[in-house]
Amino acid sequence: MFDADYLICRSKQNSVNLTATSFLPGNTGVEIVTNRFKFNIREGDFNNIQDAIKITINSAGYDIGGFTTGTYADNLHITHNYFGPQVTSSTPVPFINAEYMCSAVTVDYPNNGAQMYAGGNLAINSNKVDRAYRGISVNGLDMFPADISGNDIYLRDDILSQTQYGIQIRNTLDNVASGWNTLGAQGITNTLVSLYLCTNNQGSNPPGSPYITCNTLQDSYKGFEFVGNNKSTLWMGNSMQNHYYGLYLTANGIIGTQGGPGSPSDNAWLSPPSFWTSPPWQTYVGVSSNAAGSVLYVQGGPTYNPFSNGSVITGNDYGSGYLSVTGGFASYACPGVTVQPPPNYKVSGLSNIDKNKGWSVEMYPNPTSGKLNIRSSTENDHLQIKLIDVNGKIIFSDFISTVESVGTLNLNLPAGIYFIMIKNDNNQEIHQNLIITK
Repeated sequence: MFDADYLICRSKQNSVNLTATSFLPGNTGVEIVTNRFKFNIREGDFNNIQDAIKITINSAGYDIGGFTTGTYADNLHITHNYFGPQVTSSTPVPFINAEYMCSAVTVDYPNNGAQMYAGGNLAINSNKVDRAYRGISVNGLDMFPADISGNDIYLRDDILSQTQYGIQIRNTLDNVASGWNTLGAQGITNTLVSLYLCTNNQGSNPPGSPYITCNTLQDSYKGFEFVGNNKSTLWMGNSMQNHYYGLYLTANGIIGTQGGPGSPSDNAWLSPPSFWTSPPWQTYVGVSSNAAGSVLYVQGGPTYNPFSNGSVITGNDYGSGYLSVTGGFASYACPGVTVQPPPNYKVSGLSNIDKNKGWSVEMYPNPTSGKLNIRSSTENDHLQIKLIDVNGKIIFSDFISTVESVGTLNLNLPAGIYFIMIKNDNNQEIHQNLIITK
């Protein structure tokens, strides 16, 4: 177990050690390489670093109830940290030897199929990434549940002209959700910037993965870029404003059908119609891709029904019959889960850690087929439980009492990703994703 709260990692990075291959002062804030983990990195302050948090999960031998080889996976939580120039700075970052943040969070977790799941999850929540070149990247995860939510990410142009992303999700298998993030960049001219970059995520359907919902994107060359096979993606309730490409599919890019009859996907292109002049494009289908495998059910009108649609090959674009106008609710009902706001600059005041000090909750198994155990750090707790589906509807609400710190729920729900709120009698709350499988 590793808890790192209120870390300060700060350097005087410059162009010399930025490009060096060895580990020199200022290269890395926190680096972890392991096959066993139960880690929390919270309320930290990371300034002027090449790789602020870099975590590599591997497969190796361990002895927990018997020797085996693989990965022992418990919680990995990176929450409410600040990544960016030093907290006293209010100036832009024109020079690499002044102030900058190269990459905020990188998690690599191979899909090796040798995982012992200990009931935890990956949570990268409520972080502030300010004036960075790259934000949050997750790779692999081997079906380990992951939640990337509530982050505020703003990118500056990388002077070394390398690929940039706000959130990158690649090579995942299932159980990944990413929502309520706010992402922005310097404008629509830097061709290397994609605010959401999703590559070859092979989720099953149902429940579908990754869930990319209720995100707000603004001011970049590409808003959402999907590379390769992402056929089980749920892409709904997001907004795009001021992009050269709002939605971009490339390299056999596919996201599967979004929405359905009477249930529009309700992604919104918020720039005025006069902005989308072909180019800029609301949707674009690039190399070796075809919108036929990624049909969008949409509302009528220019905000939700894109009219500026382009493609490399004529007939493969969304304007060629792959938009289906349907009735339904006025807008996608983003689930009404309270997400802790990210820090502004240096962490101050009362944090959620302070509010929940002395109380924590573990849920297992997660994913579950129905039976869910909730372990409270406090004995004989009286807990309020609410479950919310991806449409924002409360579909379960009940109270349970823990016996020797453990309470049990038996849930009869369709397969999918849900949002669970747990509150105790002291009004302390914990929010997590819950995955139901059948």
